[in-house]
Amino acid sequence: MRLLVCALLTSFQLLAAEAPRPGGEVDLAPFGHARVWDGNPGIEWDEPREIRRVEVDFTDAQHVPAEGALSVEDWVSSWPPVPSGGWTKTDTPWQGEWHRVVAQRQVSGSRVLFRFQTLSAAENPNAKNTPGFTPSFRKTLKIRLRFSGERTGYSGLGAYGNSRWNIREINVQSGCEGKSRVQLSTTAYNGVILSAAPVETNPAGLKLKVLYTEHDPGSDNRTILTIRDAEYAFGVSVDDVIEHKAVYVKPFGIFLGDVALNEDWAAYQASGTMRPGEDIFSRTSRHPEQSLNNAMGEIPRLALSPRSSHPHHPFRYIPLGFTAAKSTASTTTGTSSSARTARRP
Repeated sequence: MRLLVCALLTSFQLLAAEAPRPGGEVDLAPFGHARVWDGNPGIEWDEPREIRRVEVDFTDAQHVPAEGALSVEDWVSSWPPVPSGGWTKTDTPWQGEWHRVVAQRQVSGSRVLFRFQTLSAAENPNAKNTPGFTPSFRKTLKIRLRFSGERTGYSGLGAYGNSRWNIREINVQSGCEGKSRVQLSTTAYNGVILSAAPVETNPAGLKLKVLYTEHDPGSDNRTILTIRDAEYAFGVSVDDVIEHKAVYVKPFGIFLGDVALNEDWAAYQASGTMRPGEDIFSRTSRHPEQSLNNAMGEIPRLALSPRSSHPHHPFRYIPLGFTAAKSTASTTTGTSSSARTARRP
C-alpha cells in the first residue's frame, strides 16, 4: 500500500523559528484563513475558536505601535448564546459586528502580547445572556488587528487558547477483510503529519507520526486525519483513535490503530472487539420492519404530571420529525388522540 502524506495548514505555515513541540502551546492562526478587513489584517476560522491571547510581531522594536495605537477586535455574532434547550444559535461570519477586546498589553522586544481580560457586557452585549459567566477567553470565528495609523513593520500574528501539542503514532492499514488495497493520501487538519514509515504488518501498512492537539472537552481544535483515495474520503479524529485504541472503517477495509498500545489489524481481530454479524448495520438488517404496535409496546410510559382530564395519564409521547424543518411535534395516544407542535426560532 502506498500512502501520500501532506499536512493541511490552510493559509499559514508553522514558523520554523518556533517549531511546534510536545507540551508547547498551539498557535491557532495556521488553521485559519488570512483575511484583511478595512485594511486591518486578521484570521477567520471555519469553526469558532476560544482565544485567550494574541501575539503580534513586527520587524523590529522601532515599529511597535504606541499604547492605544493598536488593539484586537473579535467578531461578535451570537456568543455567548441565550440558553434555549436543544436549539441554540451558533455564530455566523455574516451576521455580527466587530468589538474591541478588553486586553492587557505587554511589549517584549518586537512583539506585542494582548492577554484577554474577563468578559463583560460593556465589551460584548451578549454577555448578559449568561449571568455570572465571565471567561477570560473569547469564542469567535474571526479576529483582527485595529491600527489607528500606518501598520508599517507588521509581520504576523498568533492566536492562543488552552490547547497543547503532543505526538502520537498511528498505524494505517488498507485491504482488511479481503478488501482491495488502494493508494491513499492523508492530510491533517489542526495538526501535522511529521513522518510516515512502512511497517511489516498483514495487510501491509504505514506508521504515521502525528503532531496533534490536546484540548478542552468540546473544543473545535481537535486534530482530524482525512483519508482519501480515488473514490472516497473520510475523516478520523485522533481523539477517537486514542480513546478506542483503534478505528476500523469496514466498508473500505481501512484500519487505524494506536501504536502506543501495539494496536494493528491482527491485534484488533484477536481482541474480539469485532464480532461478525453483530455490527449495527447487520443487526438492523435482521430486525423486522417496524410497526405501530411494536413501537407502542417498546416506548415506555412517561412519568408526566397528570392532567385534570386524564388524571392517570396512560399515554406515551411520540416525537415526530419533519425533514428540513426547525419544528417539533408530538402526539399522545390512548383512548383519544391529540397533537401539538412547537416552532423553534
